[in-house]
Amino acid sequence: MVVNPEQAGQKNLARNVRLLKQLEKKIDEALIEDFMPGSRKDICMNVPEELYPGTPVYQRLMEMYEGAGWKVEYQSDQREGAWLRFTPKGGGREW
Repeated sequence: MVVNPEQAGQKNLARNVRLLKQLEKKIDEALIEDFMPGSRKDICMNVPEELYPGTPVYQRLMEMYEGAGWKVEYQSDQREGAWLRFTPKGGGREW
């Protein structure tokens, strides 16, 4: 089957939307479970290889969580893979 540019774009968009929803659910669950107001603990979670700076899904996640009050950092190394580090803006020491 030959795919035209419009079809390829639609499939890419659909894949990105699915990935974004999956990651949002996973991130929200981790933040709810691990965040404690007043704590200095960062919340880190592994992310799939296809999520890296410059991708549309990465950019959208940064907008969403930074807009919601989190500082988000992408980090990676060969041994651990890639992960996101979430820190509440203001350090989480409001309480």
